[in-house]
Parts: sequence; C-alpha cells; structure tokens
Amino acid sequence: MTELPKRDNLFPIEVAKFLRISIRKVYAMIEEGELPAKQIGRQYRIPRENFIEWWQKANKNGFNADFPCK
Repeated sequence: MTELPKRDNLFPIEVAKFLRISIRKVYAMIEEGELPAKQIGRQYRIPRENFIEWWQKANKNGFNADFPCK
C-alpha cells in the first residue's frame, strides 16, 4: 500500500494513489463535498489530518484498514 507523505496538505494525485482510484474520481469526491479539501487558487489541497479522519470513518463499517501514515 502506498504511504501518505508526512506533509500537512496532500495533492489530489497522492490521495488517488493511496486510495487506488482515478484522479477524476478524487476531484469528483471533492466537488461533491465527500472528501474534505481546500481550494488554493485553481488547485485543491487535502489537509492530511482531515483525510485521515475521513479515511477512518470510511473504513469504520467492518473494513479493518492497515493505515500506514501514522
């Protein structure tokens, strides 16, 4: 599994690689408000701590994820 960088903000491509989904899906999730992100100019950044919280909630229903970023 890909590890998340230790930076405060993640790029959408890093989230896509971690989740093993397309970058288009990440942008769709951001635009739908499903994935927490902030827009800086024309680019999005996903706050790392918010992503970790989102990931843990997303996996709460019986999926025991081996979370490699803490």
